[in-house]
Amino acid sequence: MSRSVAESAPDRHRVIGDVRPAMVKADLPKGEPEDVPAITDAEIGACLDFARRAVGWTVDQLARELGKDSKQVARWMRGEERTQIAVVFNVAVLRKPFVIALAKLSGEFRIETTLHSVA
Repeated sequence: MSRSVAESAPDRHRVIGDVRPAMVKADLPKGEPEDVPAITDAEIGACLDFARRAVGWTVDQLARELGKDSKQVARWMRGEERTQIAVVFNVAVLRKPFVIALAKLSGEFRIETTLHSVA
């Protein structure tokens, strides 16, 4: 027996064009636990300022080393814009003081000082 054009959709294979998209819902976990406070732009900016002072640079020198405009760097330090951490890490001399300042934000840090004698 031959099939007719009027056959119902479940009786035949679906063609890709016949598949209708359906909305789905997904419950995704939050990025950070709720008991951990978020670090503000001002706190990250203060870390950049700490690193700048630790190496003894002016804001203009810092901006030049970062390859950014000094006004933008000043906005980062004031917390008006989010500091581009990858840009800061590209300057090797800033990494250590910047990480130290970030660690101080956690409140769980220990500073060790090691003295080496030069003979």
